[in-house]
Amino acid sequence: MIHEKNSQLLLDFPLLNEKDPENGIKRWYDMYETIEELKKQLELAGPLVVVGFMQYFLLLISVMFVGHLGELSLSSATLATSFAGVTGFRFMLGMASALETLCGQAYGAKQYHMLGIHMQRGMLVVVAISIPISIVWAFAGHIFAFCGQDVELSIHAGVYARWLIPSILPYGLLQCQLRFLQTQSRLKPLLISTGFTSLLHVFLCWALVSRLGLGNKGAALCNAISYWINALILALYIRYASSCEKTWTGFSKEGARNFPSFLSLAIPSACMICLEQWSYEFLVLMSGLLLNPKLETSMMAIRLVELNEKIVQSSYEFCMFFLLDPSTRISNELGAGRPKAAKLAARVVLLIALVEGFLLSGIAIAARNVWGYIYTNEEEVVKYLAAVMPVLALSNFMDGIQGVLSGTARGCGWQKLGALVNLVAYYVVGLPCAVILTFVFHFGAKGSWNPEDRDRGCCDIGEVIEETKKQLELAGPLVLISFLQYFLQMISIMFVGRLGELSLSSATLATSFTGVTGFSFMLGMGSALETLCGQAYGAKQYHMLGIHMQRGMLVLLAISIPISIIWAFAGHIFAFCGQDMEVSVHAGLYARWLIPSIFPYGILQCQLRFLQTQSRLKPLVISTCFTSLIHVLLCWALVFRLGMGNKGAALCDAISYWFNVLILALYIRFASSCKETWTGFSKEGARNLLSFLSIAIPSALMLSLEQWAYEFLVFMSGWLPNPKLETSMMAISTRVSNELGAGKTKAAKLAARTVLLLATVEGLLLSGIAVAARNVWGYLYTNEDEVVKYLSTIMPVLALSNFMDGIQGVLSGTARGCGWQKLGAQVNLGAYYLVGLPCAVILTFVYHLGGKVTNLSLANVRVDSGLWTGIISGSGLQALLLLLITLRTNWELQASSKFNLIVLKQETPLF
Repeated sequence: MIHEKNSQLLLDFPLLNEKDPENGIKRWYDMYETIEELKKQLELAGPLVVVGFMQYFLLLISVMFVGHLGELSLSSATLATSFAGVTGFRFMLGMASALETLCGQAYGAKQYHMLGIHMQRGMLVVVAISIPISIVWAFAGHIFAFCGQDVELSIHAGVYARWLIPSILPYGLLQCQLRFLQTQSRLKPLLISTGFTSLLHVFLCWALVSRLGLGNKGAALCNAISYWINALILALYIRYASSCEKTWTGFSKEGARNFPSFLSLAIPSACMICLEQWSYEFLVLMSGLLLNPKLETSMMAIRLVELNEKIVQSSYEFCMFFLLDPSTRISNELGAGRPKAAKLAARVVLLIALVEGFLLSGIAIAARNVWGYIYTNEEEVVKYLAAVMPVLALSNFMDGIQGVLSGTARGCGWQKLGALVNLVAYYVVGLPCAVILTFVFHFGAKGSWNPEDRDRGCCDIGEVIEETKKQLELAGPLVLISFLQYFLQMISIMFVGRLGELSLSSATLATSFTGVTGFSFMLGMGSALETLCGQAYGAKQYHMLGIHMQRGMLVLLAISIPISIIWAFAGHIFAFCGQDMEVSVHAGLYARWLIPSIFPYGILQCQLRFLQTQSRLKPLVISTCFTSLIHVLLCWALVFRLGMGNKGAALCDAISYWFNVLILALYIRFASSCKETWTGFSKEGARNLLSFLSIAIPSALMLSLEQWAYEFLVFMSGWLPNPKLETSMMAISTRVSNELGAGKTKAAKLAARTVLLLATVEGLLLSGIAVAARNVWGYLYTNEDEVVKYLSTIMPVLALSNFMDGIQGVLSGTARGCGWQKLGAQVNLGAYYLVGLPCAVILTFVYHLGGKVTNLSLANVRVDSGLWTGIISGSGLQALLLLLITLRTNWELQASSKFNLIVLKQETPLF
């Protein structure tokens, strides 16, 4: 029942929109309510952040003291702490988290006496569980050795784990006390007790580790003493404080009953947390199997300690206690029967977590060069940590978001669903990827960063600034050019949208179909010139640019013929695929009138790459701007003035493309800036077509495989997905190919790094704008209110898709600049057809994650969150794989590879 309700809720994006039967979709939030909720969240979360930080600061302090005893002490202590965390501490935390739901909802329903009963029940459970956990910890050393860890490391880590055994019982009791008080918002005693205990813990560590010379054993024992003191202080407060009179009425036999009801929430809650943490523990075990186990384990374990006890204090624990915050607020409000307030609480805390994640990740990266000294004096470990800190920051950010969402799940009682999600995310996807990347591709624990290699460290800030200027000088005009070229088809759709829903739906369906079967394929084939012309220009073989362009034009004109035949039968294809018959007829007509566009479009793509690789952008900007202005006038004249409707809009595209081609042809022929690169038509341009096709076909597949995946969504959902821009791909491929052709490996690498950063910033900015303007965005295309409301509903998903496309677009551009078209095509094939589309089909037709939108006649449009979730997973995997390939690139080898020599030298003609 919960699952069915959740599926229906997810469909309509209730967290983002609120529907009213009279007014339709209202604003995403009410400003006054949001401010009030923000105050409540901060009042609750602020103290909990401090409490959570101080509690985990105990383990962190112990590791800090141990870290200064030597590398072996540090690696063994962190390995044991990580192991104890996921086999004991996290499990206790998860089991006690059931009280967030039980106590929270009981308090909201004003059943105050039940809070004490729930806490007693929880304490009995954690006491029982602490026994098997202690047995596991007693044999930790043998477990490490059995898993293939270094023998010396295993012995010392086993000793540390055994001395942690006295800590597990008070820790479990403390978690129950914390939830008991937290759900009542009794935060002052928590602050005082944890603050006092933390100060005492520092003194204890100094006394036992340094003064008495107990070393690792003393540090572990300090944890137990501190936890017991904290639990004792809170027990006295709960027993004697007047504020707990209603909620604590003494020990009761009721607390020893109904254990199944408690365990039904506690076990899934524990699994929800532990499944994630166990996957991180597996990383530590894998790091111990690498070549330098002490260094790798120290590094990985520090990363996990930070993930569990420090950086994640600022995120996982900030959000684990910020997620305790939403779980408390949400469970209270649900228990009190106020669903709207619970929803608002979830919204606000998610927004706070996003801001906090960016802030703390930035601090972590900025302080990466000194961060390691908190743990150890070993220079090697410190340098290692500095190199991998960007990855840690990203992990920190993602953990913060999922922490808040997990807290929301627990506040609603969705522990089983959360456990299932974590099982799939970490054990079906995460860990298999980690194993493959580590032991098949030999990425190692530290990935692609190597502190001994200056080129793989962080770039000089001056170089980054200079490269950013170059990127912006190139990307700025290309952004405008790409936008205006795409704007031609968008203008046509805008004019058609004023003719009615049928005209809009048929034009958008035809535009999508022609885009993936023709325009995108032409764009992909033309993209081969980014590699060929880019590297030729970098190598100063200027005459080859004109030859490559001629070769590309011949190939694209030949390909235009079969594409035109496909477009001529587009209507029959739509009907065969099950589209609405009326829409199919009109869409087929629109596609046929687009046939004259394909020929000039292909030529235009070749001209654009020819000039782009030389950074001759002014003529491109001028011609494209002028053509766009003409296009608006043409659309008005043919669609409205002459009454040609859809046919006139399609014909305008062809006229505008031909006009643009003519302007650029005249510039290339007569401009002095192109004298060296254009020497006239040559027979050489009709030769070596196979060498061009060997790059052009994979390049086209690389782009088209992704576009075809989106087209498959169109056929399943009956409506057009948001088209993606190619600007970032064009800019980065030009810079990388130029620098590789000139043999400047470091500059090529810097170009790839810099544009990835720019794309991330740009993606966040544009996605934010898209979401903020979602309620008015649809009016650019149509006056139909139903369509506008539909677009505003799915805009958050489209924004996420746009962000992922921006990142993978940059990485795809890097791939094309390096000539990795075949590899890129393979990545896209796997990402979209082995992962993305199967996920989309399963989520939509097996789990029915989608639903019909009422009052929308636009080609039976479906808001199918399952479709988009599946395809976004494919896009994310594509970006991840391309990122890993880029990070592992040997740029020196790439610049001197046989590929570059084949591209740039004259070969024996094949035709």
